[in-house]
Amino acid sequence: MRPSCYLLESSRESALLYLGEISTEECLAAFDPASSITISEFGANCGDVGWVSSSDLPTIGSVSDLITFLRDRQHLGLVDLSASVGDVKLSTHDDGEAQLTFPNEKQALGFLRNALDSSTVESVISCLLRNKGRYVADQGGILKVFESFDAYLAGG
Repeated sequence: MRPSCYLLESSRESALLYLGEISTEECLAAFDPASSITISEFGANCGDVGWVSSSDLPTIGSVSDLITFLRDRQHLGLVDLSASVGDVKLSTHDDGEAQLTFPNEKQALGFLRNALDSSTVESVISCLLRNKGRYVADQGGILKVFESFDAYLAGG
């Protein structure tokens, strides 16, 4: 997994991790496939069928089940997904960005350590810790910091 943009915000109650330009499937693949998942929101465009929502889904009990469902239905245009994987809340939008809310910063950083390429993980984590609340963009292996998402879009 190699997102182009990151954001880490932490409080005593939780840690929010934003990952930009990453597919829902890529994000899910960073979890243990056997982890249970509870989908609270699902929305996708599906050609002839039209809009597909969570009530239209088959029983999906694990991360692996959801990955298989998405892979078997490449024609779905995933718009929104909100789910819980254990104690992590996952929200993806337009199959290109993900927000994960962890119980604490340690778990958020552990997720990154497991998910990111080993050649970049420590530099990304170090930059995020020095720049909490700011967007960190990976631009060809060079990490750049932006004060806001708009600034990232303008300078990214």
